[in-house]
Amino acid sequence: MEECSNSAPDGGWGWFVILAAHSTLIFREGIAKCLGVFLQTFQTYFHTTTSLIGWVSSFCITAADLTGLVSGPLCQKFGCRPVAMVGGLFAGLGLCGASYVNDVITLCLCLTLSGFGLGLALTPSLTMISRYFSKRYSLANGLAYSGSGVGILILAPVSQIFLDTYGWRGALLLLGGLCLNIYLHGVAYISNPNAIQRGVSPIDATLIASAAGVSNIIARACHGIVIDWKFLTALQMLTLSCILASATLLLDPLMQTYTLLLVGSLSYGLAGGIIFPVCVVRMKEVVGLDILANALGWSYGFAGIGRMLAAFLTGWLFDVFGNYNISFILLGAVQVIAVLLLCLDCCLDMRR
Repeated sequence: MEECSNSAPDGGWGWFVILAAHSTLIFREGIAKCLGVFLQTFQTYFHTTTSLIGWVSSFCITAADLTGLVSGPLCQKFGCRPVAMVGGLFAGLGLCGASYVNDVITLCLCLTLSGFGLGLALTPSLTMISRYFSKRYSLANGLAYSGSGVGILILAPVSQIFLDTYGWRGALLLLGGLCLNIYLHGVAYISNPNAIQRGVSPIDATLIASAAGVSNIIARACHGIVIDWKFLTALQMLTLSCILASATLLLDPLMQTYTLLLVGSLSYGLAGGIIFPVCVVRMKEVVGLDILANALGWSYGFAGIGRMLAAFLTGWLFDVFGNYNISFILLGAVQVIAVLLLCLDCCLDMRR
């Protein structure tokens, strides 16, 4: 992506920057989420436990988040374009390499490399948007982040089709080839295991995951208008979205039918589609533009630690209890803590 001056044009080449960032996020979030499609296959092939293989797969997401700690400084030193291009190269090569592995350790290393690349590509995309948009920043950020929902919508069922047609090796190789497209974006700048465990077929489970992608896309594309037109502040919208997310997680054990699981997926997709991009908007409000890249890096780094722990704990709890009910309750409880902190922030914001 081209560098720009300190004055944000709010348009022009910035729309191409949004398109490149949108495309990057299709793979950044979509690849990470669609690895859930491979969990049962990996468990069977490598003869290991749910907790271990879930932890191994989470290394891709965790590495992507932790890479934020270095991607911000790298963007400031070398520029956004080369960092995004190198990230795309690593992301694709990691998945392609994973298609040839014969043991869990090598699989973990390859997925970590891919996650490292995905993380490198994310910060440049978000940073460039903040440089090209000011008045329309929330809208531009939401349009770019809607790529995440597109990725979840498309890549989960596509991965299932690849898996059924070509096996897990062929599927990873094809996904790796697709992921290499992030390299070209830099030049311009899961299947739900819970549903399967409840008797839903694998293809229907991918449709449930895709439903989250639909609501995710709508939320990410439209929430910016609500904020930019002053209907709600970024903090208020973030708080409401976290309330919806926590309620969906806590009520998940009661969702025992396909219809209820679909409703839950749509609700969580809607909440997630708002939470992640609005966090960036709120972060910009708090820290300002000058250190936004570093702030994004630290936030994704801490998120990576949380995701890694969550992946292990949810797998371990499944091995112990034989279902994901306790896992969803635990995740919902953690989300409630975030809700309480945001409500406190809202109260403090009203007094300012």
